[in-house]
Amino acid sequence: MKKILGLSLLTLAASAVFAAPLTPGNLLVVQVGEDGRATAPSSTGTQVYIKEYTTAGVLVQSFPLETTTAPRLVNSGTATSALQISGYLGNYAIAGYDAALGTTGIATSASASVNRVVAVLKNDGTISYTALSDAYDGNNIRSAVSDGTNIWMAGTAGTGLQATAGFRHALVGGTTSIAVNDPTTTVNNTRVINIFNGQLYGGSGSGLLNGVAAIGTGLPTVTGQSVTALPNLVDPVNTPTPSPYDFAFADDGNTIYVTDDRIQASGGGLLKYTFDGTQWNFQYRLQSGLPATNAAGTSFAGTRSVDVVESGSDNIIYVVSANQNSGTALVNTSGVYVVTDTGALSAFTQVANSALNTNFRGVEVVREAARVVSGVVTFDNGYIGTDLVNVTFEVTDGSTTQTEVIAIDPATGTYSFPVDSAITASSVDVFAKAPTHLRLLKAGYSVGSPANFALINGDVDADNSVTIFDYIELSGSFDLNVGDSGFVDGADLDKDGSVTIFDYIILSDNFDKSGD
Repeated sequence: MKKILGLSLLTLAASAVFAAPLTPGNLLVVQVGEDGRATAPSSTGTQVYIKEYTTAGVLVQSFPLETTTAPRLVNSGTATSALQISGYLGNYAIAGYDAALGTTGIATSASASVNRVVAVLKNDGTISYTALSDAYDGNNIRSAVSDGTNIWMAGTAGTGLQATAGFRHALVGGTTSIAVNDPTTTVNNTRVINIFNGQLYGGSGSGLLNGVAAIGTGLPTVTGQSVTALPNLVDPVNTPTPSPYDFAFADDGNTIYVTDDRIQASGGGLLKYTFDGTQWNFQYRLQSGLPATNAAGTSFAGTRSVDVVESGSDNIIYVVSANQNSGTALVNTSGVYVVTDTGALSAFTQVANSALNTNFRGVEVVREAARVVSGVVTFDNGYIGTDLVNVTFEVTDGSTTQTEVIAIDPATGTYSFPVDSAITASSVDVFAKAPTHLRLLKAGYSVGSPANFALINGDVDADNSVTIFDYIELSGSFDLNVGDSGFVDGADLDKDGSVTIFDYIILSDNFDKSGD
């Protein structure tokens, strides 16, 4: 395994010993509790594994997460809302705590002393760890998702500490995070976060959101984003209030499966919804074949984690049951179950069962590693704007061109997007163009390596060159502010809301330069 603390001989050796590439189509299952554990799980810091199984339930390999050298990742053995796993672009993320095995009170600890940690397992079998000092202070971090550069998280915080709760963002390898939503006005007690088709989604089971919502537009990295609930994603039959946890969209984008951890008599199980173009509509609840009782032998449980893959015209769905292993000799029903959705009578069968004194938490299907263009965009030194910048990228292999418009935070400049399947070449040309900046080319770019662009400012008239005509346009708006008659937005090169001598300086520094 590899830590994001530098490529030491130790971490390289660990990677060689433990890590093998993941196999697309297999399952990743999160287990809490040491293999061979002799006692029931407790709320203290407990060993966490990511285990790879075949769809027939055969264990392929096991990734024990770090427990000795910081940043570590342990979790409570009894925190049922934690350790969901979310995958995107060949990155599989889970969250926990930087603490020693056996540490008490980790869930209620201060994040400054017990950092919240996100581990990202990649398709090549390596793992990075990101420790954050300002996330989910005094309560649970529950899930995370990553594109390999950015991390988005879900969880909650202690009473009065909402500023560290909600949906949050951090950089892989960073030490601090920010709220993506406004924690004072929107949902704070969040559960699971996922990405589908380039859009960030999150879920909650309490407060202002009881369901699933789109978070901002695309993959936002700045605060103040809207949290827009998927319309009509409700349970029309059962009471009390539904308890949604994980969720997964089918490939068509018009079908979503939502887990519900209530006992089955109250509506627990897997809920299916379809979209009619306006709202989501409940179809049916899948319960048949799920374990009959929990480990205490008293109640019918629902589900907590889900992923779905398409097979022909059917959806194959994998879930983790909401049952827990009590550490007794009772049959353990903390397991992974599969169902092929052919209708309301479809029944689950068990794929894998956690060992006595351990519990399964999350499940995710391994996808083919995505071919990604990613990197950092920096804007001209004189640029001081803080709003997101829509940067237009073009990727071409000479015959096929893909165009992507990515909203980039100028404070970080990071971006990432998958290459269209129609572009198969390993070496392509990539262009990047931002408003008032020249269009630049990275020729012969090797897909998967960093594509960094240092964009050049001064193109007021958007002709991809800085000439006397840009001076003329700028002069026409000189000494004007946003909202004034005659103000040209493109003349405000530094994006401070006014056209001043500083805009002339930027233009002069780059005079006679051209793009491409």
